Amino acid sequence: MPSRQGKRRQSALPVKELPVSRTAAVFAFLERRGGVVALLLVLLASARIVATYTVFNHTFDEPAHIACGMEFLDHKTYRLEPQHPPLARMAAALGPYLLGARYPGAMGAGEWEMLQEGLATLSYGHQYDRNLAAARLGILPFFWVGCLAVYWWGLRYFDRPVAAIAVFLFSFLPAVLAHAGLATTDMALTAFLTLAFLRAAIWLEREVARFQEFIALQMTPDLALGVTSQDGGVPTAGVLAQFDSEVWKRFEREFLQS
Repeated sequence: MPSRQGKRRQSALPVKELPVSRTAAVFAFLERRGGVVALLLVLLASARIVATYTVFNHTFDEPAHIACGMEFLDHKTYRLEPQHPPLARMAAALGPYLLGARYPGAMGAGEWEMLQEGLATLSYGHQYDRNLAAARLGILPFFWVGCLAVYWWGLRYFDRPVAAIAVFLFSFLPAVLAHAGLATTDMALTAFLTLAFLRAAIWLEREVARFQEFIALQMTPDLALGVTSQDGGVPTAGVLAQFDSEVWKRFEREFLQS
């Protein structure tokens, strides 16, 4: 029969806590440090992108984009090939421009001439690798904008761990890394299209809330339709048909003309 002292020793033994799952621990860490993790992922991806600048030679269309951007920076014109917006092309030409390259403008217009202008810029000072790296470096900020848009989207509509994981997936996509390392317009389109969709979603969300508030303010006791709105402020069927022309004039002024 165990002694009382032995029983006290047994009762004094620490109770083992149930182990926390690894997934829960990772999500808890990301909830605290998700922003820092996302920043480190962006820096890692940026280093990987920059490391390729002098490994791969230029693609077929990089000289054309550089030439168009150089024309805009040097001559303040955009006639060589106005097919694409000039922002990304200006960014690609900015590095060579700061290194001293200029737009010759003596080869005429056309696809072949445009390519030759770009190749002349890349060959400026017999420093092909330096000029190509400088041109590609101008596209890197667009990759940062894309990562910011992905993180912001995840943070706004989900939470910090989802935002950090989204940046991880985005920054490890081979197609994203490849286009972020080229002096073309693709990364700029990817970044700002993502940002535009996010801003559109936020705008639509706010406008719907504003419209619901507008409808609620127009509700009067003479609209005897029983329940005038559902949970969440969504008007029930038939409510809008009861508004007179003055209400819709106010709607036009507040929503369509503002």
